[in-house]
Amino acid sequence: MPFVYDETEIEWPEDGSDPDPPRADLFVYLPAPEYSGISAPVRFSISPAVAAPEPATRPAPLMATPAQPQDIGNILRDYVPPSNREELLRSFEQNRRQARLRQELEAQRIFAVVVPALRALGVQGAYCRYDGGNDEGFAWLDYYELQGGERIEEDALVQRLYESKIQDEFHAAGFVNHPKSITSGDELSWLRMFMGQLSSEWASLLLGESYGTGEHSMLGAFTVDLDACTITDDSNADPVVQNIDIAR
Repeated sequence: MPFVYDETEIEWPEDGSDPDPPRADLFVYLPAPEYSGISAPVRFSISPAVAAPEPATRPAPLMATPAQPQDIGNILRDYVPPSNREELLRSFEQNRRQARLRQELEAQRIFAVVVPALRALGVQGAYCRYDGGNDEGFAWLDYYELQGGERIEEDALVQRLYESKIQDEFHAAGFVNHPKSITSGDELSWLRMFMGQLSSEWASLLLGESYGTGEHSMLGAFTVDLDACTITDDSNADPVVQNIDIAR
C-alpha cells in the first residue's frame, strides 16, 4: 500500500511557519492490511451494474461535513438524548454503507464501458500514482501499456477512444445526453473527464474510500491489469508527487 510519513509527532517551528517537508527516504511502506485492511490484489468488475439502493431516510444533519464513525459517536453523546442515539447511529451507518455502494456501482458502470473499449485498442494495463494526507487523497494516470509493452499517453488514447465511438457507448449507458449540436471538442472534454476519473476510482478500491485523511503524508503507485481486472500496489514505486511536498 502507500509509503507513509507519520506527522503526529512533528515539532512545529515557534514562529508559526510550516515545518520543512519530509525527505523521501523517511516514508515507510505499509502493507495493505496495515493501512486499509484491504487484501491485495484488489479485484474489480466490468459486469453491467445493477441499480443502486435508494438512500435511507436521513435524519436532520448534525454537522456540515462528513464525519468518521468515532466522530459521529461523539456528536451523538453531546447533542442527542440517550433514548435516540442508537437509532440515529444505525441510520448514519446505513446511509454511509448505501453511499459507498452507490459509488462502487457508479464506478462499475464506468468500468463496464471503458475497460472493454481499452482492451479492443490493445491496452493491457495502466500505471497510476497517488499522494495526499491530512485532508484528502489524489490519484492520476502515469501511462497506459499496450499488449506489446509500448506505453501510450492519456491524450493519445482518448483520441483513439473517440475515434472508436466510445462516446456512443457512454450515451447508451445513460451517462450523458447526446444533443445533435454537440461539438467534437465537447465530446473529447467529457471523454477526458471520464478517463481521468478511472485513476481515482481504482485508488479508492485499493486504498479505501477515505485514503489520505489522517495525520500523515502519503505517496505511491499501483498497476491495473485490464485482462485480470486487478489492482496491485507497487511496493517499489518512485517518490513522484503532485499534491504534497517532499525533500529529496
